Amino acid sequence: MEGVIPLTPSNKVLNTKTPPPPRPHPVQHKTPAPFQDTLSDHPVWQMSVDTDEPLQYLSSGISAQSIKRLRRGHWAIENQLDLHGLTLAQARPALAEFIARSHAQGLRCIRIIHGKGLRSPNGQPVLKTLVASWLMQCSEVLAYCQALANDGGSGAVNVLLKSGAGKSLTHKAL
Repeated sequence: MEGVIPLTPSNKVLNTKTPPPPRPHPVQHKTPAPFQDTLSDHPVWQMSVDTDEPLQYLSSGISAQSIKRLRRGHWAIENQLDLHGLTLAQARPALAEFIARSHAQGLRCIRIIHGKGLRSPNGQPVLKTLVASWLMQCSEVLAYCQALANDGGSGAVNVLLKSGAGKSLTHKAL
C-alpha cells in the first residue's frame, strides 16, 4: 500500500454501540367472523314453471366461456350438498353455510341437489327456484348451470366458486 496517505482525523464521533436486536411484532391471528345467513327468501327473479329451460347464471364480469366450461365438466365436482327432504327453513342456512365452507376450503366447483319438486304442492319446484335465487345472492358464486342428465339433470346445479380460500365470506345485500 505504497503511496497511501491516511485521512486526517475529523470531528465526528464514531458510533460504537451495537443496535439492539430486532423485536418481533406480536402475531395477531384473525378469528373468522361468526357465520351469518343473510340470504333472502324472496326470489330475485320469477322462474316460469311451464318451460323446461335449464337453470343457469353468470355473474357480471365473467365470460360466457366459463358457463360453457362448467356445463361441459371442465372443473371436477369437489363436493355436493343434497337438500332433499329439507324444509325451506332448513335448506337456506344449510346452503349458505355449505357455500361459505366450500369457498373457505378453496373448492372451485360444487354441486347442489335441490330436487325436481315432484312431491311439492301442485308439483311445482319450491327449492329449485329458491336455490337459484340464493346462489345469485352469494358473492362467492361466479356461475351455475343445470347438471347433466346423469348427474341429476333439472334436479341439481353445478356451481363455480371464486378462487381464493380464506377470503372474507359475505353475501350481496338485496
